[in-house]
Amino acid sequence: MTTTSQPGQISPTPILAPEWLNDLILYEVATKGYTSPAGPQSGTFASLQNRLPYLANLGVTGIWLTGHSLAHPTHFYNVWTQYAVTEPDRFDPTLGTADDFRARVDAAHAHDIKVLLEVVTHGVMSDSPLVREKLRWFKGGSWGMTDQPLDPSVARR
Repeated sequence: MTTTSQPGQISPTPILAPEWLNDLILYEVATKGYTSPAGPQSGTFASLQNRLPYLANLGVTGIWLTGHSLAHPTHFYNVWTQYAVTEPDRFDPTLGTADDFRARVDAAHAHDIKVLLEVVTHGVMSDSPLVREKLRWFKGGSWGMTDQPLDPSVARR
Protein backbone atom coordinates (compact mmCIF):
# COMPACT_ATOMS: atom_id res chain seq x y z
CA MET A 1 0.00 0.00 0.00
CA THR A 2 1.30 3.48 -0.77
CA THR A 3 0.18 7.01 -0.05
CA THR A 4 0.54 10.03 -2.28
CA SER A 5 2.35 12.95 -0.62
CA GLN A 6 2.36 15.33 -3.57
CA PRO A 7 1.00 15.01 -7.09
CA GLY A 8 3.28 12.65 -9.00
CA GLN A 9 5.14 11.43 -5.89
CA ILE A 10 4.46 8.19 -4.09
CA SER A 11 5.62 7.58 -0.53
CA PRO A 12 5.70 4.09 0.93
CA THR A 13 3.33 3.35 3.77
CA PRO A 14 5.33 2.32 6.82
CA ILE A 15 5.19 -1.34 7.73
CA LEU A 16 4.54 -1.75 11.41
CA ALA A 17 6.47 -4.47 13.19
CA PRO A 18 4.56 -6.81 15.48
CA GLU A 19 4.56 -5.66 19.11
CA TRP A 20 6.43 -8.77 20.33
CA LEU A 21 9.42 -7.80 18.20
CA ASN A 22 10.18 -4.84 20.48
CA ASP A 23 11.27 -7.12 23.32
CA LEU A 24 12.53 -10.10 21.34
CA ILE A 25 15.59 -11.86 22.75
CA LEU A 26 16.71 -14.10 19.92
CA TYR A 27 18.94 -17.15 20.33
CA GLU A 28 20.40 -18.91 17.29
CA VAL A 29 20.05 -22.68 17.37
CA ALA A 30 21.99 -24.72 14.82
CA THR A 31 19.71 -27.72 15.21
CA LYS A 32 22.25 -30.50 14.54
CA GLY A 33 24.94 -29.09 16.78
CA TYR A 34 22.96 -27.56 19.64
CA THR A 35 22.10 -30.74 21.52
CA SER A 36 24.09 -33.57 19.85
CA PRO A 37 22.85 -36.38 22.13
CA ALA A 38 24.68 -39.10 20.16
CA GLY A 39 27.90 -37.28 19.34
CA PRO A 40 28.84 -34.33 17.12
CA GLN A 41 26.14 -33.04 14.76
CA SER A 42 23.50 -35.52 16.00
CA GLY A 43 20.92 -33.04 17.25
CA THR A 44 17.31 -33.45 16.21
CA PHE A 45 14.03 -31.61 16.58
CA ALA A 46 13.15 -34.01 19.40
CA SER A 47 16.42 -33.44 21.30
CA LEU A 48 15.84 -29.69 21.13
CA GLN A 49 12.77 -30.01 23.35
CA ASN A 50 14.84 -30.79 26.45
CA ARG A 51 16.69 -27.47 26.05
CA LEU A 52 13.58 -25.28 25.81
CA PRO A 53 13.20 -24.80 29.61
CA TYR A 54 16.86 -23.73 29.79
CA LEU A 55 16.37 -21.19 26.99
CA ALA A 56 13.21 -19.86 28.63
CA ASN A 57 15.10 -19.48 31.94
CA LEU A 58 17.74 -17.44 30.11
CA GLY A 59 14.98 -15.06 29.07
CA VAL A 60 15.04 -16.11 25.42
CA THR A 61 11.78 -15.18 23.68
CA GLY A 62 12.65 -16.42 20.21
CA ILE A 63 14.85 -19.07 18.63
CA TRP A 64 16.27 -18.78 15.15
CA LEU A 65 16.62 -22.31 13.78
CA THR A 66 19.41 -22.83 11.29
CA GLY A 67 20.56 -25.89 9.42
CA HIS A 68 17.20 -27.57 8.95
CA SER A 69 16.99 -27.63 5.13
CA LEU A 70 17.95 -30.72 3.18
CA ALA A 71 21.64 -30.57 2.34
CA HIS A 72 23.81 -33.18 0.63
CA PRO A 73 26.03 -34.85 3.24
CA THR A 74 29.19 -34.87 1.10
CA HIS A 75 29.31 -31.35 -0.30
CA PHE A 76 32.36 -29.29 0.55
CA TYR A 77 35.04 -31.94 0.80
CA ASN A 78 32.78 -34.57 2.39
CA VAL A 79 31.79 -32.29 5.25
CA TRP A 80 28.11 -31.57 5.84
CA THR A 81 27.20 -27.91 5.85
CA GLN A 82 23.84 -26.29 6.38
CA TYR A 83 24.66 -23.84 3.61
CA ALA A 84 25.07 -26.40 0.82
CA VAL A 85 21.33 -26.81 0.35
CA THR A 86 19.93 -29.16 -2.25
CA GLU A 87 16.26 -28.85 -1.34
CA PRO A 88 15.57 -25.64 0.61
CA ASP A 89 11.87 -26.48 0.94
CA ARG A 90 12.42 -29.83 2.73
CA PHE A 91 13.58 -30.65 6.22
CA ASP A 92 16.75 -32.68 6.62
CA PRO A 93 15.28 -36.10 7.52
CA THR A 94 18.06 -36.75 10.05
CA LEU A 95 16.44 -34.03 12.20
CA GLY A 96 13.06 -35.73 12.27
CA THR A 97 9.74 -35.41 10.52
CA ALA A 98 7.49 -32.45 9.85
CA ASP A 99 5.35 -33.71 12.75
CA ASP A 100 8.43 -33.70 15.01
CA PHE A 101 9.11 -30.13 13.96
CA ARG A 102 5.50 -29.08 14.61
CA ALA A 103 5.65 -30.67 18.07
CA ARG A 104 8.83 -28.68 18.88
CA VAL A 105 7.22 -25.45 17.68
CA ASP A 106 4.22 -26.15 19.92
CA ALA A 107 6.57 -26.92 22.83
CA ALA A 108 8.50 -23.69 22.22
CA HIS A 109 5.26 -21.73 22.18
CA ALA A 110 4.30 -23.34 25.51
CA HIS A 111 7.47 -21.67 26.88
CA ASP A 112 6.51 -18.36 25.23
CA ILE A 113 9.32 -18.80 22.70
CA LYS A 114 8.71 -17.84 19.09
CA VAL A 115 10.37 -19.89 16.33
CA LEU A 116 11.97 -18.31 13.27
CA LEU A 117 13.35 -20.42 10.43
CA GLU A 118 16.39 -19.52 8.44
CA VAL A 119 15.84 -19.61 4.69
CA VAL A 120 18.98 -20.38 2.69
CA THR A 121 18.67 -18.82 -0.74
CA HIS A 122 22.32 -18.05 -1.46
CA GLY A 123 23.56 -21.62 -1.04
CA VAL A 124 21.37 -23.66 -3.34
CA MET A 125 23.69 -26.22 -4.90
CA SER A 126 23.86 -26.49 -8.67
CA ASP A 127 22.61 -30.09 -8.56
CA SER A 128 19.47 -29.10 -6.65
CA PRO A 129 16.14 -30.21 -8.15
CA LEU A 130 15.02 -26.61 -7.66
CA VAL A 131 17.63 -25.44 -10.15
CA ARG A 132 16.50 -28.03 -12.70
CA GLU A 133 12.82 -27.17 -12.19
CA LYS A 134 13.14 -23.36 -12.04
CA LEU A 135 16.25 -22.56 -14.05
CA ARG A 136 14.89 -19.15 -15.01
CA TRP A 137 15.13 -18.14 -11.33
CA PHE A 138 18.89 -18.71 -11.41
CA LYS A 139 20.45 -16.43 -14.00
CA GLY A 140 24.08 -15.65 -14.70
CA GLY A 141 25.70 -18.50 -12.83
CA SER A 142 25.56 -16.63 -9.51
CA TRP A 143 22.64 -18.71 -8.31
CA GLY A 144 24.27 -21.61 -6.62
CA MET A 145 27.41 -23.23 -5.40
CA THR A 146 29.51 -25.94 -6.95
CA ASP A 147 31.98 -28.06 -5.04
CA GLN A 148 35.60 -27.33 -5.90
CA PRO A 149 38.34 -29.97 -5.94
CA LEU A 150 40.50 -30.13 -2.85
CA ASP A 151 43.84 -29.56 -4.52
CA PRO A 152 46.36 -27.53 -2.47
CA SER A 153 48.31 -26.50 -5.57
CA VAL A 154 45.16 -24.90 -7.06
CA ALA A 155 44.28 -23.17 -3.79
CA ARG A 156 47.68 -21.42 -3.67
CA ARG A 157 47.36 -19.81 -7.10
